[in-house]
Amino acid sequence: MLKNKSVAVGNTRVLNEFVKYCQSVGYKKQQEKQHNMMLINSVICVTLSCNLMQVARSLDADSGLI
Repeated sequence: MLKNKSVAVGNTRVLNEFVKYCQSVGYKKQQEKQHNMMLINSVICVTLSCNLMQVARSLDADSGLI
């Protein structure tokens, strides 16, 4: 009887560790996704600002200000 109880306790401990591991992996993946989104957003922002600068330059060139 005691032997079965200790096996059950051992199994729950293993299960708890496994759940913790899965949660940590899920958390890391979530962090990677957020990091990738931040990188993508910064690239989009840089691209947009470069395009805006080109548009501004072409407008200024057309109006003869530069």
